[in-house]
Amino acid sequence: MDRLGLDYIDLYLIHCPWGHQALSEDEEKNFGGRPAYKDDCPIPNSFDHREMWKALEDAVDAGLVKEIGLSNFDNSQVQYILDQCRIKPFNNQVEIHPWIDQSELVDFHKQNDISVTSFMSLGRAGRSAAHGGNLFENELLDKIAKKYKVTIAQLLLKYQLQRGIIIVPKRKLVQMSTPKDTRENSSQV
Repeated sequence: MDRLGLDYIDLYLIHCPWGHQALSEDEEKNFGGRPAYKDDCPIPNSFDHREMWKALEDAVDAGLVKEIGLSNFDNSQVQYILDQCRIKPFNNQVEIHPWIDQSELVDFHKQNDISVTSFMSLGRAGRSAAHGGNLFENELLDKIAKKYKVTIAQLLLKYQLQRGIIIVPKRKLVQMSTPKDTRENSSQV
């Protein structure tokens, strides 16, 4: 807390439900907080979410954290935490946009009174292409946006808000064809 210059943290999330093998102590000194790699990929390491969650509950008990939550957890992983916890998750942050709409996850979280935050709410140009293409180049979204005299970005954010989802309006820009296209897309964000 001293290094952050804070008395407490409002919301602390477990970033993802998977882990990576840590570096040895000697490697850690040379490479910092990077996980161990093999063939240019982090080496997976399984762990029990229950142990990590209990440590976060201890942080709440100590007054270091006000709320605790998850990120990138699916329904079964959230249910495992619910079955084991004293303090229910406050939030789960996941990728949500029209191509990855996460309706079942959102409904499950609403039933369990857990808020949902969408990251990449405006799509992820490279990854979204596999799920239907760049949202900013979608003819239907463009037509709807023009009908309501809003940008596609505004339309996408309103879509999340109307579903009761908290938004982090960030979009990873990937050059799709020319630098000009990327500049046009980034001005809409």
